[in-house]
Amino acid sequence: MKKISILLALIMVLSAFSAMTVSAGPFGIIPVDDIHMPLATPTIDGVINADEGWSKDAPFDFDHTAPYWAHNAMTSNGTMNFAYSEDGIYFAVDINEIDHIATLDQNGDPADYDGNGFVYSTGNDYINPKVVETKTIDPETGEEKITTTTHYDYGFDGDIITLMIDPGSSLLNVCGFSGGSDYTAWYNVGLFADGTAKMYRAKINEGDITDQVTVAAKIKEPAAGTITDTYGNVSEGNVTGWTVEAFIPWEIIIADVADLSFGELELKKDDIVKDGYTSKAAIMYMDRFNDPDSGLIDTWGRWITVCERTPDGVSGPATSGINVKCLGLTLVNGAEIENPFKDIPETSWYTDACLWCNDKGYMTGMTADTFGPNVQLSRAQFVQILAKVNGVDLSKVAYQNKFSDVPAGKWFTNAVMWAVDFGVTGGIGGGKFGPNDLVTRAQLASFLRTYAEKSGKDVSGRTNISGYADYAQVPGWAKEAMSWAVNAGLISSAVSGQKVLAPTGIATRAQVAVIVKNLCENIVK
Repeated sequence: MKKISILLALIMVLSAFSAMTVSAGPFGIIPVDDIHMPLATPTIDGVINADEGWSKDAPFDFDHTAPYWAHNAMTSNGTMNFAYSEDGIYFAVDINEIDHIATLDQNGDPADYDGNGFVYSTGNDYINPKVVETKTIDPETGEEKITTTTHYDYGFDGDIITLMIDPGSSLLNVCGFSGGSDYTAWYNVGLFADGTAKMYRAKINEGDITDQVTVAAKIKEPAAGTITDTYGNVSEGNVTGWTVEAFIPWEIIIADVADLSFGELELKKDDIVKDGYTSKAAIMYMDRFNDPDSGLIDTWGRWITVCERTPDGVSGPATSGINVKCLGLTLVNGAEIENPFKDIPETSWYTDACLWCNDKGYMTGMTADTFGPNVQLSRAQFVQILAKVNGVDLSKVAYQNKFSDVPAGKWFTNAVMWAVDFGVTGGIGGGKFGPNDLVTRAQLASFLRTYAEKSGKDVSGRTNISGYADYAQVPGWAKEAMSWAVNAGLISSAVSGQKVLAPTGIATRAQVAVIVKNLCENIVK
């Protein structure tokens, strides 16, 4: 068994001169679906409770990971969960390990593997340390001084769960990180025999950060069980494993990204916590075992979530799996929204917006299973939507006899009263509001601009819309609003490939859903 450490040490030396790759085996890698992170604050106690707001289980197994410097069979499988809050990110991993597995080795030959199981950490990682020498010159004497420090990429010497995260893909897209040595920070979790879970940060600002985060883990008691590998082989043995839960404040991640980019990236927490914000990430499992020959902890293997294909077209399993361009998980802020509507296709330009508005309660379905994306919208319906977006309690809005066509007690009455008091609209003239009049695109632009302005937002932006084919049809009272709405990205051409405003066209529920989502995410919220 000791030969494993010697071989790995040799590989680490050689990797300084050539890129180390991972291999996914004959069946390749199945990419993990996007992980939608609920806005939640799970309890960090080492017990993964789905009722606490975690994302759906994402697989960490033979099919969805690749071995990274791993020369034994993967004798484990598990699941991953994520969540986020205004303060930080939560992650949880549930790992099962079997002490015997009959499978194929990486050459495709039958092989039996025995002796693996969960391993507690006993201290810093003496198995894979990196000694770094730093040379300095004394400015007075010119004498060279060499300082030696030890870095622990994996932190501790037992089984390790590691999170890597690139918020908003900023390191990749803004700084252009892509090389084999371009990393995010590594957040390593280990569990000690006294039940203490610790976190060690590597690659930047290295050191134990347990006192800056919240982390817990629990060992699973051995039990007889089975495990099935990617080849369909079923093995029986004693199953152990552990569960990990951790919380990392955004401030730590933001500071690490800034230091990794030498100050070029200054991420804002307000951006990171926006609904729909997307990050790239990876989970790595450093699987250790107790070597009976030496009596020491040794490395069984490393497995990591790998992207199906990197941004430059290289397939994920042919990459190292650990550098920024190869991070294999996509984390999306916001719980996955189910589609209950038979008239909303799974993929369309309006699908996400309609489901999002329904989930928020801004625009609900016309029936339990129909949304009505092509149904035209009335003025009363639109002010009702704006009132919901604004979060106003319509039950507390007092009735005022302002319009002859808005009597007390109608479903839209209080929304109209709020819209007038808020300053969104003053009606259509002649003492009327026109609640059943359909909303034109010009009227929509006017509503939106006034609402944004009354909400205290900057509405000074303009786009020159005189070049649109139907510019002459834009009413004079709507020109400023339409120019602003186009500039703000709320209203675009009504005809693909052409410059057409269609100011007199009637807005549909699908169009308004897209506009409302953009308004909330980019302007008002």
